[in-house]
Amino acid sequence: MAQQILKLRTLEDVIRVRQACVRLAVELGLDGSDRRRVATAAGEIARNVLQHSGDLGEVALEEIDDGTRRGIQIVVRDQGRGIADVVANSSAVASASVISLGAGLAGAKWLMDTFEIDTAIGRGTTVRMVKWQSSNVSP
Repeated sequence: MAQQILKLRTLEDVIRVRQACVRLAVELGLDGSDRRRVATAAGEIARNVLQHSGDLGEVALEEIDDGTRRGIQIVVRDQGRGIADVVANSSAVASASVISLGAGLAGAKWLMDTFEIDTAIGRGTTVRMVKWQSSNVSP
């Protein structure tokens, strides 16, 4: 599958991102739990772009293969103001009573196998996440 780019402009776009993640996860043979993890993580970061970046963003989805396993890679980018303190914002405990940038980052990081963030004040933020197919699941 070629890379799929989805623009983030409205909350409906966040729903489209979640749906596209589930479709790709199904194609890759990820189990139901991993499908939900991928959709939730992508939705959290996409929602954060709309809520916190002050700028429009995009999500790139693609299948990846490291030679021994397949997975889904999700890259979320914005040109917003950046995150001043990534450590503080990503270590917050995700809970229903906490609605903040940190809850989204921490939750997404916990759900995915790989989570990388590149951000700088005035430059925006890029989040790269990967969920690998479990070795006991066949496509």
